[in-house]
Amino acid sequence: MTYLDLFKSPNTHNIDYLLIGGFAMNLHGVQRMTMDVSLVIAMDANNVAKLANCARKLGLHPNVPVKLEDIADAVKRYALFNEKNLNCAVIN
Repeated sequence: MTYLDLFKSPNTHNIDYLLIGGFAMNLHGVQRMTMDVSLVIAMDANNVAKLANCARKLGLHPNVPVKLEDIADAVKRYALFNEKNLNCAVIN
């Protein structure tokens, strides 16, 4: 998978997202020695489902023991945040 694949796929799947972090800074001309890609997504169930589908097609999977689809559920997300101190979901 190339960065072009990674950036085309969310647009192809109509995912509402923002590219943030060090890689975004590189694209804006600020030199950073990082190549990780950080996204912020809209947390509605439909958008999270589209992201989960996109990640599967790219061969990406969560690094944490949480199903990506679980972060779409506000009750589960609240429990993960308050009971498990999980404030982000990492996939690679």
